[in-house]
Amino acid sequence: MGDVVKLRIKRSKPIDSYQEYEVPSFDGMTLLVALRYIHENLDPTLAFRNNHCGRGVCTTCLMKADGKNVRACCMRLDAGMQYQIDPANDNVIRDLVVAF
Repeated sequence: MGDVVKLRIKRSKPIDSYQEYEVPSFDGMTLLVALRYIHENLDPTLAFRNNHCGRGVCTTCLMKADGKNVRACCMRLDAGMQYQIDPANDNVIRDLVVAF
């Protein structure tokens, strides 16, 4: 596989476990695009809010990347890098889906 991005994603089952994925990378790829790739091609059980306002202002895709709150629709990923992805807060419904 060519250039990839590695994502270490917190899963709700088993509790507090992490699962690692490798996603083919391209210039300008966002975290939301990578999560969609995982869901469509690698693991359909991954839960995340798969919608975005198109302007990066609604915060429905808010989560933590390397400990910082980010909007998945706006966060650009760099090829060859690894990111740890966690839910935005402790009110986890499932995986990266939280109650606001």
